[in-house]
Amino acid sequence: MIHGEDKLQYEKGFSSGADSQQSLRSGRVLLVDDNVELLGVVADVLKMNGLDCIMASSAADALETMSIERPDVIVCDVMMPDMNGHEFHQAVSENPDWCMIPFVFLTALSGAEEVRLGKEMGCDDYLAKPFDPDDLVAVVRGKLKRSKIRSDSAEVRFDTYRRRIINTLSHEFRTPLVAINTGTELLLDQHSQLETDRVQYLLESIQRGGQRLQRLVEDFMVIQQIESGVAAANAERYRSRQDLAEIVQHAVEQFQECELNSSFKLELIVEDDCNTCVDVYEVQVLDIVSRLLSNAAKFGSQEGVANVRVYCKGEMVCVSIRDYGPGMSRDQFFSARETFAQIDRERMEQQGCGLGLTVMHYFAELNNAEVVCESPEEGGLGVEVRFPRSK
Repeated sequence: MIHGEDKLQYEKGFSSGADSQQSLRSGRVLLVDDNVELLGVVADVLKMNGLDCIMASSAADALETMSIERPDVIVCDVMMPDMNGHEFHQAVSENPDWCMIPFVFLTALSGAEEVRLGKEMGCDDYLAKPFDPDDLVAVVRGKLKRSKIRSDSAEVRFDTYRRRIINTLSHEFRTPLVAINTGTELLLDQHSQLETDRVQYLLESIQRGGQRLQRLVEDFMVIQQIESGVAAANAERYRSRQDLAEIVQHAVEQFQECELNSSFKLELIVEDDCNTCVDVYEVQVLDIVSRLLSNAAKFGSQEGVANVRVYCKGEMVCVSIRDYGPGMSRDQFFSARETFAQIDRERMEQQGCGLGLTVMHYFAELNNAEVVCESPEEGGLGVEVRFPRSK
């Protein structure tokens, strides 16, 4: 608590702080303390330094206040009846709308163990009573500055992400729709005048456009499953002992059926005398391999060849997919796993909406797999997915 010269002593040290307050925007500080007299004194300290204050005499009142008005910083006592400061901090931390608000404990419990406990809980700072008013103002201002930096950074990231989504989806929806609408219009208006080959070409263009839209919708559905936790629950529920070589063989066969008229070829090699059994959710692992095969086809060389290998490395069972296209760096490969991320869009227009590697990496994590990428000197890209062998 504040002792001695009381409020007069606090007002002596305010002039230097007040001179610099114009450099910082006014911030809203939530003060929580069951000592109403102290609450008023601390509020005066901060208000005289250009800060707005909201006061709450209990943690319950503070939670109710925060549901109406979000503060920029919280300064809270520890020893309070009903819900103490640590419990209040826990409640704030568990709320996604509040968890990033800087939190400062202001308490008479200044022992090393108490301070350590507060820091372990994740509080941003710890001030012991009696405290120096300049220290209090400096701490609050520092938290406000950091909070603003965080907010500005988050806003920039969100704006970049939003623009990336808009640009990507605009292209990914419009491109196949143009093929569908244009092809359909030509068939309806000129079907009696078109040659058979031309009709066949238009129908295939419409089909490809529809398939591209279908893949886009399916990817969004998978992302929704990931965000909602359904994918993780399914991985845990349906995990079982599977032969990885058989899953890869199935993926290759499915791919070759879909690419029947394509010049792209896959060469599958399964290492002899290798126990390729792993504990995984088969559907997700099949999806992982299928996405990597699709990427190899999109970004492979003109010759259209990719090598697929299943082999053992120590206690791991590995799937390696190697193409001979332009390749990408390891950093590019792993940055591409961000949602809607795209690499060198101008040069590689065929890469889709940027969800493939996002889903692939997430499914790999759910199935305890490690993804390794390399760019060989002779060009192309090699991706290896390593699964722990079943015990």
